[in-house]
Amino acid sequence: MTLLRFVARSMLASYFVVNGVKALRQPESQEAAAEPIARKVLPLAQSVLPKQAAVYLPQDTIALVKCSGVAQIVGGLSLATGFGRRIGAAVLAATMVPNVIASNPL
Repeated sequence: MTLLRFVARSMLASYFVVNGVKALRQPESQEAAAEPIARKVLPLAQSVLPKQAAVYLPQDTIALVKCSGVAQIVGGLSLATGFGRRIGAAVLAATMVPNVIASNPL
C-alpha cells in the first residue's frame, strides 16, 4: 500500500467517523431527516425478517440513527486501518443509502 492510498483512505474514513460520532452524541439533529426512512423501512424489515431477527431491529428513529452512527464509526475505522477495508466500505455504502434517499426524494 502506498502512502498516498493510506492518506486518501484515512481522509475519506474520517468523514464517516466524525458523522458517526455526531449521530451517537446528538441523534436528535438527524432525527427529522431519518424519520421518513424509518417509517418506511422499519415496518418492511420487520415483516420480511424472521421473528428471531426482527426483535433486534431498532424500534424508533433515534435508535436507528444511533445504529447507523455505530455502523459508520466501525466502517470508517475499518477503512482507515485497512483491516477488512472492503467490508468496511460496503458497510459505509449501506449506511449512505438512506441519506441519499432522504436528501433526494422521488
